[in-house]
Amino acid sequence: MVMLVRPTQPLLAVLGAVVLSASCSAQSPEEADSPSPASQVTVDADFAAKVEAYLLENPEIIIESVERYRIDQERLAAAMAQESARDLVPALLTTQAGHIMPAEGEAEVIVVEFFDYNCGFCRRATDFVFTLKEETPEMTLVLQELPVTHPDSRGSAKVALNYAGTADYVPLHRALMGESGVIDAQRALDIAHSLDLATPSSTGEDGSAATDSFDEPLDQSLSIAEQLGVDGTPAFLIASPDGSFVRTVSGFDPDAVRTAIATALETNG
Repeated sequence: MVMLVRPTQPLLAVLGAVVLSASCSAQSPEEADSPSPASQVTVDADFAAKVEAYLLENPEIIIESVERYRIDQERLAAAMAQESARDLVPALLTTQAGHIMPAEGEAEVIVVEFFDYNCGFCRRATDFVFTLKEETPEMTLVLQELPVTHPDSRGSAKVALNYAGTADYVPLHRALMGESGVIDAQRALDIAHSLDLATPSSTGEDGSAATDSFDEPLDQSLSIAEQLGVDGTPAFLIASPDGSFVRTVSGFDPDAVRTAIATALETNG
């Protein structure tokens, strides 16, 4: 654990010395007590020596500064991601790289799950996500394809996207998430056939899965994730419809997701 230590009086005295030297150097050269350039160099050298000696004796000051800088940078990144999220919610609600399950009536909270069919934690999160939807009818759920886990993930995402916006998407989604091992395009298509789903329009004449469809929407999904600071799956974006509340949750953290949903509903109310 990093211990944060406040600067002590000696450091304040040293800082006071530099302020005094700075104010002296600002005086007019005509003033009798004004330091010459040579004496100013001596003052600066003495100050530097005192600072160096103090930091060597109190290295925790450097650790504190680095820790404060890290915290400030994390806060800045979080604020920027939140601002980006507000701007990106409309795009996610008209996504071509996912499937939207609208709220019953007017939406009071929006939840976007970024997932990959070859992500083990996404598979574990599947039942949780659909339970959330059942328990929260006022929630709009967006299942957003983000194929980043495996080279074959893009192929399976393309097959699934053929069914986005139809009643066939959720059964296929749940079936794909219920599998183990690598899910590539051909295996995803085979699973779709096993469910007696219609053959996707992008399927080749030989029945094989196409590899050139939905590239643009998936690239857009990757771009959106990058702007949100999402670099893995699963990840969740929880927002109030008016954008007054936005929160991202990385990884499979059910408690954090539920808490964010409750906060969003309170904000919207």
